[in-house]
Amino acid sequence: MNITERAECIDTVVIGGGHAGLCMSYVLQREGREHVVLEKARALEQWRSARWDSFRINSPIAYSRLMGQVDGLPDTRRSIPLGEMIRMWDEYITQRRFPIREWSKVLSVARTDKGRFMVCVECDHGLQRYDAFNVVAAPGNYQFPRIPSFAKHLGSEIQQFRVGTYTNPSAIQNGAILVVGGGQTGMQLSEELAGAGRDVYLATSKVKGTPRNYRGEDVMFWLDRIGILTAPKEKCGYPDDHNRMPIVGHDHPISHHSLARLGIKLLGRLRDISKDGATAIFRDDLHANIMFAQRGYEKLINQIEEWIASVDPTVRARYPAADDRASVGASSATPGIGAT
Repeated sequence: MNITERAECIDTVVIGGGHAGLCMSYVLQREGREHVVLEKARALEQWRSARWDSFRINSPIAYSRLMGQVDGLPDTRRSIPLGEMIRMWDEYITQRRFPIREWSKVLSVARTDKGRFMVCVECDHGLQRYDAFNVVAAPGNYQFPRIPSFAKHLGSEIQQFRVGTYTNPSAIQNGAILVVGGGQTGMQLSEELAGAGRDVYLATSKVKGTPRNYRGEDVMFWLDRIGILTAPKEKCGYPDDHNRMPIVGHDHPISHHSLARLGIKLLGRLRDISKDGATAIFRDDLHANIMFAQRGYEKLINQIEEWIASVDPTVRARYPAADDRASVGASSATPGIGAT
């Protein structure tokens, strides 16, 4: 197709076919607005190709559905295998007939002299243009891996994986494994690798601890009730409070202490790799990272308790008493500390 040909006129172009883009499409459909959803790969591509084999949905299904999705499952259902969740999403996408154009990579968006938007797209039949009144950008976060520049110092004998290339423990060659990153993914993969009998080191980072359940309910319902899931970014206290998603397993809590009990050696944040690739250098901040997780956990519990104290006694009675033993580590054991 010649790029100079007439552009397709449309009310709204939505860029990105992930959760945000599809939910935007649902809203536009509901309002009767003509639109198209442009996705550079397949709808929900990150779920399809950037997860490992054992991955399960981490949140109760109430927080994983697309807008308007009805599946007959209880809201509390969690630990859903990814393949099952993708099947439900695909069935719903087909049912709703979302106007998705897959394999359509947006190259540019520019204002025209008439105040509209010209969207230039590369697709399987060449170049396509859209003349749109509105453009909604919904590309999502974390689409591209951030590999530290010092990783280039590692020799070819060292396997390097990231989310999207790691599949399962059997794909990793024999020897010790260093997992870099103490967030949701790093802690889940460390647990999986240790469970497979591998010798695992985890380079931690500042991530707040969170329970999986509290007072008889999944933590996601509590995060919703106390307003964390809907808080505008201006109120999230960046950088200290910007990441409030639970660092947990798909059906159980994970903490520095639980990983240490599996034999994982905990380290501070990875700071550098020597130029000869022989030495990894870590920050001396392991204890600070553990305390950061503990303080975050305690703050969240306090917020939940404040919410419970503020509601009507009949509502308060729905929740069982708090477990005094609850803590980010669920143990007074000292986490294992690896050499730095």
